[in-house]
This record gives sequence, structure tokens and C-alpha cells, in this order.
Amino acid sequence: MHIVDTKEAGSASAIYLIGHGPLREPRLVEMQLFRIQRYIRLLPMKERRDIPLPADEVFVDINYPRKTVIEARDGFPALKQLVAAIRSKRISHVFVDIVPPNGPQLGVEWNPDALSKSGAIVINVVDDEHRLLHPVLERYGASPQELLIWSGAADSEDMVTFFPVLAGRIMQRLVFDQEEREIPYALSRKIEQLCDESPYGGGNFPTISSITENRLVRRKWEQSEKIKSRRSQEEVLLRLSPRSDEKAVLLDEVLFDKPRTNEQWIWAEERLKNLGFEKKVEDRRMSFIRRVGNHLVYADPRSEGRIHFKIYEMSKNGKAVQSASTFMLPDKWKNNLEEKLLKQIGDQRVRSPGNDKD
Repeated sequence: MHIVDTKEAGSASAIYLIGHGPLREPRLVEMQLFRIQRYIRLLPMKERRDIPLPADEVFVDINYPRKTVIEARDGFPALKQLVAAIRSKRISHVFVDIVPPNGPQLGVEWNPDALSKSGAIVINVVDDEHRLLHPVLERYGASPQELLIWSGAADSEDMVTFFPVLAGRIMQRLVFDQEEREIPYALSRKIEQLCDESPYGGGNFPTISSITENRLVRRKWEQSEKIKSRRSQEEVLLRLSPRSDEKAVLLDEVLFDKPRTNEQWIWAEERLKNLGFEKKVEDRRMSFIRRVGNHLVYADPRSEGRIHFKIYEMSKNGKAVQSASTFMLPDKWKNNLEEKLLKQIGDQRVRSPGNDKD
């Protein structure tokens, strides 16, 4: 999403940090800075090209608690400096990490608006209003808050992610103040690990905690399974085996490969037809089958760029036994396909158990 012409002379990005939140749960400016840096690092390459980076200038207002609006508006010297830089066309983009207040928090609710009215593009990493992270969010099916753990009750989780040693020292102080209580070994070990951990020790900038990522990945998987279950009740499925105990799959259900487009699927069907495979559709179950001797070969054309095959040996009582691992033919192969297919089938039959004498 192109939101500004970054070739304009003097355009640059800045970071604005402002202490806010209630006294009992302040939003630490250091944590805001790390969240903004994390957001920038996660930006897809296209969005990084459309924004003047790096954001080298940092403006900080501590924002002590105040009682009146007048007191609040006069108490932000860094904001005034930033507004002046925006109006002089030196700054075009401003990154902030400001959570909208649930109650009265004087000064905070109008600061991003003041920056926007001065002519800057304000990118609040809390809500990702410009949808710059949309490609990243699709990976988890999450909102910016859920993915990047930027707001609300998740502050405590980010504290551990960004400042593990400090979190470990706090736990150590709280736990070991209870002298009469026996400390569980697992808890003691966790405290030791936190106190020894440095998120920058390996040169990697922390993104989200492993616990949070696992939770988001699992939620994404559960959502995907629900959609898959619903689609399986409505769409044509692909059978990859003569066995009744093996489930049919969706036509675009692939684990690691890219699924074929409609045009590519039509092309793959034509190739299989030319290779002697018969297309069958029964009760919303589609299959591509070719018999070679006493073997059935099932084709799987779901993956872009290749067609996979499974070989099943038919026993005397008519039951199918999978006799070998799968093999595949790349789409780019154009010559002698029949010969190559039969050679692959023959090689797999020789390797299969019980066919050593073939």
C-alpha cells in the first residue's frame, strides 16, 4: 500500500513515545520503542520501500499525571518539536504505540490526531490502521493485537519477551521473600532460565513469545480445520486410494506446495488423460486411476508444477495393498512421458516388499 511519495526532499520517519496508562499499569516507553521496532522489522518488503526508513529520530514525552487539559497540552515539549518538524516537511511519517484510553487519560487521546493534522502519516502499531502488516497477519489469522501482543493484558507477556532478565529478577524477589514456603523445582528452574536469558544474545530481535505463537498457530489450525470440514460436506473431493478407510481430500488441500489454479488443474487433467488415466466421479468423490498389470496407480494433481502418484497392488481377494512410496512427474517434462511413467511404476514395484524377484 503506497501511502506517500518518499522521494520528496527531506521526507523521513520518526518515532514518538509518550508515557500513558494508569499509574498502576503504566505503558513503559522502552516497551513502546521495542514494539515499534518489531513492527518495522515485520513489515513486508513492499511496505518497507514505501516508507522512509530507518526511523532514526525518537521524540519522547514522559507524561506525568496531570489534572487539567490545559496542564496536559502545555506539558509535551517533544510533541511540539515533532509538530514543527512535520510542518517544515522534514518528517513525513510517525510511528506510535498508543492504546486508546478506556477512561480519561489527559493528553494521550489527542496526540496522534495532532500529528495527523500537522500533515504526517501516523502509523499506530496497536491497530495497524493502514493494513501494512496484512500479509503477515494472514499467516496467523489474527489481529495486530493478537499477533504482536501490543496492548491490554498482554503487556505482562511482552515484558517477559523483551526483558527476560528483569522479569526473572522480579519473580525471584517475589518468590524468595516467602522463606517458609518450599519453592517448586520447575518454578525455580524457570526463574534461573529467565535470569540467564538475553533476547539479543543470538543477534535476533524478539518478535512474540513462543507460548503466544503456539497459541496463535493452533487457533489458525483450528479455524482452518472448521473451514475444511464445512467444505468437505459441500465440494467435490479427491480420492487417492481404493481403500474405504482413507479420507478423500479437498482439491486445493496441500501441506507444503502451492495448489494449482483452475487453469492449471484443467491442464493436469488433460495430461493424465493422455497418460491413460481414467477420471471417475462418484458421490462427490473424484479420482484419476490407471491399471498396470495387477496394480492400480492413483494420480494426485493438486500441487503446482508436479503430479504425484501412488501405487496399490491388488491382492487375489480384490483388496488393495499400498506396495510402494509415491513418485512424481514434473509438469516441465514434455517428452516420452508414457515411457517415463511406466519406468517409474516398474522401479517402484521392484522396490516394494514381496516383489524382490520381479
